[in-house]
Amino acid sequence: MTRRDLLVHPLIVSSQTPEAEQRWFGARVFGKRSLGIAPIRLPLTEAMIDAARAGMGVAVMSEWIAGPYLDHGDLVVRRLSGRALMRPWRLAFRPELREAARCLGAALERAAPRVQSA
Repeated sequence: MTRRDLLVHPLIVSSQTPEAEQRWFGARVFGKRSLGIAPIRLPLTEAMIDAARAGMGVAVMSEWIAGPYLDHGDLVVRRLSGRALMRPWRLAFRPELREAARCLGAALERAAPRVQSA
């Protein structure tokens, strides 16, 4: 799937995504180009999945979120061509769990992203 593919189909996005994250995604995927099609904003993952199943557009979500919905065979996951979109993540923890959080952070840094094939 290419950026051009996303310009001809409405994007289905979460209405819960913060504005800064929406701008981050748009800048990395489309640069300064205008989308031309207003995204469909839905409040629930299930609604986004149902809209994609109904052919209303392309749902934009992380692979790990989409994974559980792929068992029926009526949806596929496609990564945008080019490099993976890497975004910063944070761990939130109580001070007494600092060492456990450090170990978890180290393990996550070594974990490679999983790519679904279809």
